[in-house]
Amino acid sequence: MVTNYLSDGAVYYLNGAEIKRIRMPAGTVSYAMAASAANSPVGHADIFGINGIILQSGDNILEVETHQAVGSSADMVFGLSLTAASQYPVYNVETNLPADQSVFAGQPVTFTSDLIGSGPLTYQWFYNGTNAIAGANASSYTIPLVLDSNAGTYSIHVSNQFNSVTSRAALLTVSNTPVVITSQPASLYAVEGKPVVFSVGVSGTPNITYQWLFGGNPISGATNASYTISSPLPANAGSYQVTVSNPANSTNSATANLSVLLDTIPPALTNIFAGSSQITVTFSEPVDPATSADATKYAVSGGISVVSAVQNPSDTAQVTLTVSPALSLGPVYTLTINGVKDLFGNASHADGQFTRGITIDGSFNDWTGLAPVYTNAAPSGNTNAADFAAVYVFNDANYYYFRVTLFTDIDPASGQFPDYVNMFFDTDNNPNTGYSAIGSELLIQTGYAYQEKNGGFNEGSTINGLNWLSLPASPGTNFEFHISRSATFADGTPVFPTNQINFLWEGQTPGFALENTIPAAGGVISYTNVPSVTVAPLPLGNVSISSLPGGQAAIIWDLPVTLQQSSSLAPGSWTTLPAATSPYIITASGGKQFFRLTQ
Repeated sequence: MVTNYLSDGAVYYLNGAEIKRIRMPAGTVSYAMAASAANSPVGHADIFGINGIILQSGDNILEVETHQAVGSSADMVFGLSLTAASQYPVYNVETNLPADQSVFAGQPVTFTSDLIGSGPLTYQWFYNGTNAIAGANASSYTIPLVLDSNAGTYSIHVSNQFNSVTSRAALLTVSNTPVVITSQPASLYAVEGKPVVFSVGVSGTPNITYQWLFGGNPISGATNASYTISSPLPANAGSYQVTVSNPANSTNSATANLSVLLDTIPPALTNIFAGSSQITVTFSEPVDPATSADATKYAVSGGISVVSAVQNPSDTAQVTLTVSPALSLGPVYTLTINGVKDLFGNASHADGQFTRGITIDGSFNDWTGLAPVYTNAAPSGNTNAADFAAVYVFNDANYYYFRVTLFTDIDPASGQFPDYVNMFFDTDNNPNTGYSAIGSELLIQTGYAYQEKNGGFNEGSTINGLNWLSLPASPGTNFEFHISRSATFADGTPVFPTNQINFLWEGQTPGFALENTIPAAGGVISYTNVPSVTVAPLPLGNVSISSLPGGQAAIIWDLPVTLQQSSSLAPGSWTTLPAATSPYIITASGGKQFFRLTQ
């Protein structure tokens, strides 16, 4: 216990390390620094404690430098006494702490205490005298965001094995500023079935509550700063308002009107993906369960029959078609939609081109009809390492796809392919560049890729944008993976600059002993890229115009495409409206206005 009779300010050091400041500002101390105040009342004792744990065995040096306050008397009074005890009861040094505080709701507040004594000390803060605050077990207590309900008294109870002391009760007063609407909800036009959002901006102290109203009546569950109607119908048209409240006041927003425009646009095709025997068709909006599940509404070119159509129950804008015979890799097919309706009776009549592709999903259905580029007739006999049976390769414009079948793999307890497999790729079709006899520029180990183009094994530079994906993620003997054809080295140059890749793979044990290699007889496996097939983009969908009151009109479309406008159909006369969103409201000018969609 350190007791001081000090007229101004001082800084205290124990064995050269600062331990306390009394009436001194923060920051680096200089000899000219003035104390922040003089002692008041004069003769008041300043007391603080030093934890005995920081004392060292033998001699300890306590140093004090005193500083005068501006405007204080020219003399300096300083006296200090030390009281050491291994069993010191809890003592309340500053009986005016914690101090009363007054804050606005939404601000933080911290209560502090100055109770010392021999440890261990136990702290517990209380609210309104007897309510222990969970987790408030330190010498200070902070409320990071004060609410109106936090108003009341706060005290701290400190105890050790000798006694306990409860501080004064500090009063927390919470003030509130009235809630003010800073941005009003706007009147909106919505298209039938397309989401629309009302929102309001406010300021004021918490807690702020919201209640949206439709036609003056509260909307159940609409208690946030925004209100979304996920699929508006004509019945949702009308007036909307929000009541905003906090403990200081309550206020109503201006009224916003919602007008719901009828959907007259048929569903557009947004994506077609095909495997060997299934085609997944995605529309621009949810479609009618009856017509979308009618296989006669779909036709595929090339002698392919649509056997069945099933709507995705979790995404009603998506339909899976089962076809026969199997689709081939390479040809361009045309899917014709004839009569699939949306939820508002608009029937789609559209064509879309597609090719069969491969999806890395661990099912291997997409590899039907594709011959392997390499096979082994029989197992090598080497166990606990990847023993390669066959390798399949395919590419499209974006990826190389690989399927690997194994006679055996490593012990499942150690993982599964591609763990403990070194994959060397000669990506520039030149054995005289890169690492080893095959001229490897790329090494893949357990899905991680490393540069080897400068001739070193695993040169440490990673590959950018490889986009590795391998499935299934469980032990077995059948795996598929893809790597991106747009991957680059660390210097930005392409990893795959030619239309051919050559590769050699090594299967190792978990102890990194080399057991199996493909090709088993040496050399490399070569694959020449399949030429990229040009597929026409899907149609952009339709655009419609709805007449509105007041000489206005609404331009409506479905897809996330760009609207263009022109006063004539002359070439080069179109103006792009990049910020336009559907519905786009215009004022009828009296002259002709043309609109179209573009990518």
